[in-house]
Amino acid sequence: MNVIKIKTPIWNGGNRCVGIAEYKLIGAGVYIDILYRNKTGEKTYPNRFRLDRSVAMECPVKTIRISSSRHLRLRIVPIDSMEIII
Repeated sequence: MNVIKIKTPIWNGGNRCVGIAEYKLIGAGVYIDILYRNKTGEKTYPNRFRLDRSVAMECPVKTIRISSSRHLRLRIVPIDSMEIII
């Protein structure tokens, strides 16, 4: 499984999520590390998460523009829906 490193989660009105590019969802799933630290320097999410591709593909899609001719499809996955593995 691939490891995806997320710099900052999406603070979606109390429902914290991460945006994962669809092209990174290879195989059965991925591992997710959230690197965000609070103002005291502690990791908000110190554990590694596991996300199954089937769960991610059921999450809503947000398309963002990279350039005038390129777009990127993100799956907006709630952190609560991911499995803590470490």
